[in-house]
Amino acid sequence: MLSRAKHKVQSQRGASLSMALMLFLVITTVASIVLAAATASAGRIAQAEQLEKSYYTITSAMDLVRSEIKDPSTNRSVKITRTYDPENKSWAMTLGTMDVVASDAMKSPTCTLFQLATLDLVLASASESITDSSPSSFKDLRSVSSDMIKSSMVNADTLGSAADQAAAAANVTPKDIPWTPHTYEHFEISGPSGYSNLFDPVRVTVYRNTDETFSLVFEQDGASTAVFTLVASVGFATPEPSEGTTTWNTTVTWTPMYVVEGSHHD
Repeated sequence: MLSRAKHKVQSQRGASLSMALMLFLVITTVASIVLAAATASAGRIAQAEQLEKSYYTITSAMDLVRSEIKDPSTNRSVKITRTYDPENKSWAMTLGTMDVVASDAMKSPTCTLFQLATLDLVLASASESITDSSPSSFKDLRSVSSDMIKSSMVNADTLGSAADQAAAAANVTPKDIPWTPHTYEHFEISGPSGYSNLFDPVRVTVYRNTDETFSLVFEQDGASTAVFTLVASVGFATPEPSEGTTTWNTTVTWTPMYVVEGSHHD
């Protein structure tokens, strides 16, 4: 027995070594497969976690904006007043309570996105030469002149020479909105104070569409993020001016329509 064991130990055939190497190769292969599967699974979990975080952050920002549009107490209903002064033969315009002809009026921090986009729509009707000249950013200063306001009205020239202003005013009315496509520079919605490090900013890009709607696209930087679009309609109502006056009040109402996943605009 001892002689036989000694013979195996001293054997030079290498069968035991080959079997050990084969077993090592099998174990290494299985370990590689398990490691690759675990790594892929961890990557999917991390990606799913990031996508879920992005989803809730973006939808929260979108719901915040949608609630602002739906809340009657906010500036979703924008009142624009155009007034002709027969003594000075000049026009004035107010956006809510702000005089838009005043050089610093449109720098007011109380001026909302809805008010600025509405003003751009009205000014786009002034003449063909400025139809596509809406400011690229909501932060840009809007410059409005008496002539520009006049150009946004039909038959406005009749007011300057008519002796009976009331009779002439009956033929004057705001021009139709051309609804040319326009894209504004994006702005960001950040997390509340003290929590901004927990939430990545949400980028909002506003598009004016030809179907008389606005698209607000909400997204974040990065590959694993959600994208949603809030579509809102804009309705204009301009009643006939009171007899004997040369003031036209236009009420513009923003109404949220629907939300779609992805970027949806003209």
